[in-house]
Amino acid sequence: MGVQSAPGALASTAILPALLLVTALARGGDPSKAPKATVEAVGVSVSKKVEEDEKKGYLLRGANTSVTLLIHVPGRQVLAIDPASKVTTFKDDKGKDIKSELFPPRFDSYLFSFSKDKSKTMTNVGVMAAPTPGSTKILVKGDLVLFVGSETKEVEKEVAFKKGETAKIGDFTLRVEDETGFGGTGGPRFVVESAAPVMEKIIVESADGKDQQAVSFPGHDPKRGWLYTGSVQNKLDRGKVKIRYYSKHEKLAVPVDLSAGTGL
Repeated sequence: MGVQSAPGALASTAILPALLLVTALARGGDPSKAPKATVEAVGVSVSKKVEEDEKKGYLLRGANTSVTLLIHVPGRQVLAIDPASKVTTFKDDKGKDIKSELFPPRFDSYLFSFSKDKSKTMTNVGVMAAPTPGSTKILVKGDLVLFVGSETKEVEKEVAFKKGETAKIGDFTLRVEDETGFGGTGGPRFVVESAAPVMEKIIVESADGKDQQAVSFPGHDPKRGWLYTGSVQNKLDRGKVKIRYYSKHEKLAVPVDLSAGTGL
């Protein structure tokens, strides 16, 4: 996940006009029909390192730099960022590469906010390091690859919520992780595996047709693919699982090349 400034950090945040218009082409697609994507820098967060003072009890404050990007793909729903996306340049306008010994800068694959129609989302590019004192801009370049989708369909199946039980629901595989939540409370926990990040919603209904208010969170595993970890609030022995998904999806390559003023 991108690096965020914590409360009390020496930070500066600005709404920025930098806008990149790109034509994102699906592999093998018709360029005239390919959707156009915009990537806009909408925030910058910078913190410098504060050393620990053992005598006075000051806590160590690590350095970080983060740029928030707004992604818009009109006419499509943004589903996920391909983990293969790469940040090739993350430097300040004094020429310093902003990098950390622990992790390189990258596009945050956890998409933390969507517009109502899912055509817009935000991601961070961040690293645990600070820019050069006196610098005024952060330069970001990279190869961003998006999964986008359209047209939803639904598949369903009756499932026995017993630990270890698996069920094939269309092209998806559901595995029951436990019959109760953590600490023995709540309803069953499950994971739905998918070859692509096409999930729109997981619905779980009891035998009487009542919605069990299932919640799920996306993730990616290099070996297992896309995983949706879900749970329901109340104990449930059997139920109908409905998976609503995007039947049409594609990858869009979006070259990113922009600068964002830090306001320092």
